[in-house]
Amino acid sequence: MRSARGFAAGFFALLSVASAFGTSVIGTWYGHPDLSKVKQPADIDADRFKLMKAASGKLRVVLTLKAGNAFSAILTGISGQKPLKINGTWSQSGHTISLVGDAILKSVVVSADGTKMVTSPEHSLGAQIVFSRTKPKA
Repeated sequence: MRSARGFAAGFFALLSVASAFGTSVIGTWYGHPDLSKVKQPADIDADRFKLMKAASGKLRVVLTLKAGNAFSAILTGISGQKPLKINGTWSQSGHTISLVGDAILKSVVVSADGTKMVTSPEHSLGAQIVFSRTKPKA
């Protein structure tokens, strides 16, 4: 099994988001997986795939975009691992925001009303991370 740092390396370092209609993305975003579009790969049996989905569903991300062009993220819910902290810087060019840190997350689109960001399903077998500004209930 990959270490938390190895998992994160496939998850954060360059984040590109469309900042819809100039909506400010500064602040704290709470992310969780949306596994509704995940498809079982041919090389993984059904029981193992079910366990993988269950484990992935526990992942939580708290992403904070700061006014001083710094960001921090905390990933929790990685089985057997301590929370993973990631720090970096972000910049904006037009409607695109790039975050550079320890790993990679890309193609996150901000909703027109600025209340949600969603990753592209192009990574992790079609899984998406959905971010909102509302802290989830414990």
